Amino acid sequence: MPLSALGAVPLLPAPVRAASTSLAEAAPRTGLARTEAASDTASSDGAGRDKASRPRAAGARAELTPEQQSQVAQLRQTDQKVRTHEAAHIAAGNGVVTSVARFEYTQGPDGKRYAVGGEVSIDTAREDEPQRNIDKGQRIQRAALAPAEPSSQDYRVAAVGAQMVTDGYRDLRIQTRDGPDGPSALGQRMAETYEAVAAQSRSTGDGGRGISLFA
Repeated sequence: MPLSALGAVPLLPAPVRAASTSLAEAAPRTGLARTEAASDTASSDGAGRDKASRPRAAGARAELTPEQQSQVAQLRQTDQKVRTHEAAHIAAGNGVVTSVARFEYTQGPDGKRYAVGGEVSIDTAREDEPQRNIDKGQRIQRAALAPAEPSSQDYRVAAVGAQMVTDGYRDLRIQTRDGPDGPSALGQRMAETYEAVAAQSRSTGDGGRGISLFA
């Protein structure tokens, strides 16, 4: 999905607050038109019409060719996969996912609409304090990589979070070194510890996440 991270910025976060990045999932192409998930909502006076239309709907389904029935089955799988993907982003959002899931639909040969793509918005704006940037960058990574199969856009958003973590550790080290009392032994040890953790995260490729998520 192009994991649509919060709004306007598709890749890197802007250096101002309110920046956002998109995480979206695009369903694999099946040779079919993009479809939308079926909507079974009925109007307040539509119950009678719904009952009356059931025989026709059943007849339409019965008229599907074997090839069309296979297409419908594929669309149902895609719809479920897309919805599960976006739900994983939201469940792991923890304050950085800023929108509900938005879906792209296509209509199947059975007349129903199926989701074939989706996105949620991720807040990638920088914070004022190094430690807050470290925390936020880690949460961005967890949200971006939460699905079982992250998209390429998901990985790009996760990289934004990883850079935020790295910058946060760097700023924390500078802040500690250049504090009002100068570099103390304790402050220096803290800075070295933060740098070591950041280096380990980069070397293991998890960007400080601590867990593997969101494929």
